[in-house]
Amino acid sequence: MNKQMISWRQAFMLIFISYMLVALTYIPSGETTVRNVDKLISIFFSMLIVSLFFLPVYFLTKQNKDCNVIDCVQREVKFLTKPVALFYSLAFSYIVIVTISRFSLFITSVLLVESKTAIFIIIILVAACYAAFLGIEAISRASLFVFTILIVSMVFSCFVLVEEVDFINFRPFFYNGVFSIFGESFIDASRLIEAAILGVLAPKIAGGIKKTVITFVIVFWISVTLLTFLVISVLGEYSAVQLFPVYTLVSLARIGNFHRFDAILSGVWIAGDFIKAAVLISVSGECMKYVAKGRKHRVLMVLSVLVIFAFSMFASRSFEDYLVVSNYIVTTVVTTTASVIIPLVFLIIGIIKKKKRNRSECQCQRE
Repeated sequence: MNKQMISWRQAFMLIFISYMLVALTYIPSGETTVRNVDKLISIFFSMLIVSLFFLPVYFLTKQNKDCNVIDCVQREVKFLTKPVALFYSLAFSYIVIVTISRFSLFITSVLLVESKTAIFIIIILVAACYAAFLGIEAISRASLFVFTILIVSMVFSCFVLVEEVDFINFRPFFYNGVFSIFGESFIDASRLIEAAILGVLAPKIAGGIKKTVITFVIVFWISVTLLTFLVISVLGEYSAVQLFPVYTLVSLARIGNFHRFDAILSGVWIAGDFIKAAVLISVSGECMKYVAKGRKHRVLMVLSVLVIFAFSMFASRSFEDYLVVSNYIVTTVVTTTASVIIPLVFLIIGIIKKKKRNRSECQCQRE
């Protein structure tokens, strides 16, 4: 069977779009306790934590070349393969639900208030499922276009909004205390499902994931820091009462008579949601192959998509329903377990087994 391969640059674009979507659509009223200039500090510590969160997946895939996380589980503790693969598949599906429901909330509360959510959810899901069927290589090619538009629109918007910067909007440092900043940093970092995505895609990434991770951490930190700086300096305390402050920020950007940069950002969000949902459904399908083969696998994937649709519809009914489904404690547990805990546990198991093998080999040579 011909295994689809992607470059480390393509892998970087996939996870950058995926994680950047979280930053672009963050909802302060439901998710954050740290505001204003302290948010810049929390972003710095958050990226340090994110860097640490990538390490278990990196060392696990480095220790077991040409293997993904599930392969490593199968190699070390075979009877746990199906339960772990099922957990990963469900975890990716859950993040799809959170992603699509947040997008639907944005559409119905900001863009098209009177519209029905079902049609948008169906369009995104059908497009994402088709892209996932074509494979990760096809998704990565599409991500190049989305990544380019995303970067260009961000740079252009920032350039235009520099004139609106007002430093009077900045509060003193540590306005709400020091410990809240560290707590916020961990919560932001714990949304990192992208490490788990790389753990599943690792054998398909030419050259490994090292360059992907380093580039992602640097570029994302610069991007989200600049974006947050503009939100604080331009909107000030007004950003705290906005459902989507980044959208509000970009809607202020204008050049002459042209001032619809928010339409460009909306297009980027739609394309970004498509890419993220496609990647998550694709890796969910990869994990499901360890649970069932052939016809059973296809049936399980169809059921998974139907569940995603049902929960996305429920979460899109209101902001309160969205908060129920996207509960940050549940999200933190799911993403941290998939990205950090499982890779770390089986990395340690692998190291222990390797040491035992080395000791037994040494004893045999002495005898």
